[in-house]
Amino acid sequence: KSNLAFNKANVEMIEKEQNGKIVSKYINAERFDIFLEKANEKSFIENFEKYTNILYQDAIDFEQIKNNSELKETIKNYDTSKLEKMKFTENAYLDFIPKNCFLIDDIFYVFDQEWVERYMPIEYIIYRAIQNSNLEEERKKLLNKKYNITENENLFIKLEQEFKEKSTDNIMLKEIF
Repeated sequence: KSNLAFNKANVEMIEKEQNGKIVSKYINAERFDIFLEKANEKSFIENFEKYTNILYQDAIDFEQIKNNSELKETIKNYDTSKLEKMKFTENAYLDFIPKNCFLIDDIFYVFDQEWVERYMPIEYIIYRAIQNSNLEEERKKLLNKKYNITENENLFIKLEQEFKEKSTDNIMLKEIF
């Protein structure tokens, strides 16, 4: 688990550590991804923007971090002109996606946030949100266009492959298979 605080306005972690154990608050609400799937067009756009507004809080321009030693090689080796169009976050909660949160009274209640990477494009997190959803293809296309996902998809696919390699327990998989 990460010891970094999810330091965003209007976001509350459901899971807390208590006496060496993870304790989770019970939430009696529909997960945010399910809410988005059912929402009409106007509500879908408004509420997805609430989500992305949280992501873009404290956004950093590439210029500010381009020489940072913690920047992944995959990002350093990508097209600089494209990176300059993106926004970055210092602590990227890779699983801050609609599937892992609830939206109640304009507050996002999040869970399963153990994967934190330093200096990642916010658009990559949005890419993950889209990829890990059951949204209709038209809505996915709308979001991909709005957030320039398609233009940078090659980078996001590489970052996703690296994340999956890092997060997969190969020892456990060998024992299962």
